[in-house]
Amino acid sequence: MTRLRSGRLSYVEREILLERIGEEAEKRYRQNLTNTGYKGYWFMDAFKFIPDVYNFENYYELDTGNTELNKILGYLEYGTGLYGKRKRMIQSKKISKKTGQKLLLKFEYEGNWIFKRKVKGIKPGFMFTKAVESVRNEWETLIRRFRLEEGI
Repeated sequence: MTRLRSGRLSYVEREILLERIGEEAEKRYRQNLTNTGYKGYWFMDAFKFIPDVYNFENYYELDTGNTELNKILGYLEYGTGLYGKRKRMIQSKKISKKTGQKLLLKFEYEGNWIFKRKVKGIKPGFMFTKAVESVRNEWETLIRRFRLEEGI
């Protein structure tokens, strides 16, 4: 069994370990995204992490670089609201003056426009949150594993 050296880790060693932990969190995020069943290829590269060697932790964020995709990513992470207090379908609040009916919701999907009076919405997925929390819960185990693999 290989033993870990005692003593404080240098900043270079910390950065190596934080990179490995960030990559592990990104791998878990991608796995969670794949398991949801949504077309997640737009969001596979949205996971970002920034190592902070002085505080020995990573800062995580989701950013696709596109405002509209970031909104959708927020809906996938936190849900659309159907499952709140009222448990009602999402529908337009505006009413047509001609017909007296609620207006249609309009969505673009794979180049085609879809019109609906109401939609069910989606439950929160928490793919990002689950990935980051799982890494934080296994912090000591991951540090030890990566130190042994890197020979630090």
